[in-house]
Amino acid sequence: MDIEIRRPHSFDTKDLVTRTIAMAEGLKEELHLELSWRGDHKAIEFESTGGLTKGIKGEIELDPEFVCVRVKLPFGLKPMRSSFERVISDEMDERLA
Repeated sequence: MDIEIRRPHSFDTKDLVTRTIAMAEGLKEELHLELSWRGDHKAIEFESTGGLTKGIKGEIELDPEFVCVRVKLPFGLKPMRSSFERVISDEMDERLA
């Protein structure tokens, strides 16, 4: 993965899922992603299939102790890695505070 950002949390499962959905929806809007759940609310997979962010793929992993966002960038977007990290980090800070 090109980006991996982890944040600890102390939320119960219900609150964590609610906050993570809000975070994923924010990232969906910012980065034009399509979202899908994997497993029993253990991870949200995402992919951008169009626009300037086409080719971005990744997941948001929900763990009892942390939330981790992993992103694979297409070659053409690798130079913008720090911009994507900032967007993701800001969204995580806002939703998981």
